[in-house]
Amino acid sequence: MAASTRMNIRRRTAVAPATGLPRYARNDKVGTPEGQGEGDIPPATHRLVVSSAPNPNAQDTTMTTSNNIFDAAQRDRLRAALNRIVPASGDMPGAGDLGVGAFVEAVVAGSGKLRRAFLDGLVQIELAAQQRGGSFISLSPQAQSETLQAIEVEQSEFFQTLVTQTYRGYYTNETVFDLLKYRTPNRADYNPTPLDESLLEPVRQRGQMWTQPAN
Repeated sequence: MAASTRMNIRRRTAVAPATGLPRYARNDKVGTPEGQGEGDIPPATHRLVVSSAPNPNAQDTTMTTSNNIFDAAQRDRLRAALNRIVPASGDMPGAGDLGVGAFVEAVVAGSGKLRRAFLDGLVQIELAAQQRGGSFISLSPQAQSETLQAIEVEQSEFFQTLVTQTYRGYYTNETVFDLLKYRTPNRADYNPTPLDESLLEPVRQRGQMWTQPAN
């Protein structure tokens, strides 16, 4: 084949949009960190671009790994939801105001299954809020709680994961540790006493209480 007619085949990767539901949200299978199968990859991920000559200005994009998977509106919605799951009380801040949303987002970013569940779950929260008169962040605290109660029934798996990760992020936060006056255990603070073998004497005197297996 002549050099002038040589076809240049290049493989490019299309990055899924960062806002809204991913393009592959309709697929049944979602990739996980343990490995992705053919059906786990968004349809637009593999494309062959054919041109008659290479383009020196072309830049291939690659799929990147990042903890930033939510847009600003989704983060505001998540923050408001976390403040209802663990609301502020006295000196204790609400989970959203404490920044637990960043913890939750980092956890979700590590799993394709969780990304799909949370992107869809945040949409469902907004849809449920619209039925109560407005966007989720604009509702009163009472209406926000009612919205989350509806999500707990309709999207129970997503809601349970949201609550679990909220508690994990909140009660492992150093600010909460300080407010609760909790200090992580230090092995240097413990001086185990030697075993008092006299405590075993009643057991020794009792004798064998099991049956030897037959040969």
